[in-house]
Amino acid sequence: MAANGGPPDWVLPLIGAGALIIAGGFGAGVWRLRKKATASEGWPTVEGTIISSEIVRRTEQREASSFSSDSSESSIVIGGSAVRYVYTAAVRYRYAVRGTDYESDHIQWGGQVSTNRQGNAAAVVAAHPVGARVTVHYDPADPKSAVLYPEAKGAIWILVLLAAVFAVVGIGVLVSWTSVK
Repeated sequence: MAANGGPPDWVLPLIGAGALIIAGGFGAGVWRLRKKATASEGWPTVEGTIISSEIVRRTEQREASSFSSDSSESSIVIGGSAVRYVYTAAVRYRYAVRGTDYESDHIQWGGQVSTNRQGNAAAVVAAHPVGARVTVHYDPADPKSAVLYPEAKGAIWILVLLAAVFAVVGIGVLVSWTSVK
């Protein structure tokens, strides 16, 4: 324990270093995603066909105060808990490379399109109706890896934000620890 009755001297550097390690992990995720997105822009393309396209609804339950009061959210408050619906555009397509059939559900890098607004997921599903022809970008070294829109979107910005938050926390904790020493 520290002389002033606070936490032991090793706690703050451990928290700071841990936050920086987590920031590095998120940063590495962003780097890998950007690298794959950049590479996929130059991948060969084939024609594919949408074989399923639907909105999948799942529920999330949390403390009511953790949800936004935005009236456009689909949430129901029961007691102190809120149940919110999250809608995902589940689009699947089939394509063939060198005589072998493949299927994928990767629309974009960064994850599926999930939102608390059914209309956003519905727009993605409407843009990809069953039977529609699509351009599929596939990895020539691994044709089962494919995507419809090769640019990085979606979760990449969440990863960037999380990396920045953890980096700021880690640096802040380490700076405050060294200034106290």
